[in-house]
Amino acid sequence: GQTRSETTVPFIQAVRSEIAKIRQTPITPTELTAAKDEVINSFVFNFQDPSQTLS
Repeated sequence: GQTRSETTVPFIQAVRSEIAKIRQTPITPTELTAAKDEVINSFVFNFQDPSQTLS
């Protein structure tokens, strides 16, 4: 979908704020592992058929 104009600026400000927080207080190894696991585990839901993950 499209992003509404009134939500674009607050979204970008929130992203920039998070990046600034990470620069000041780096994420922990536990947080990094959890984020990686979430991405890997959600990957399989991008496919409708199990055979699609093999190709």
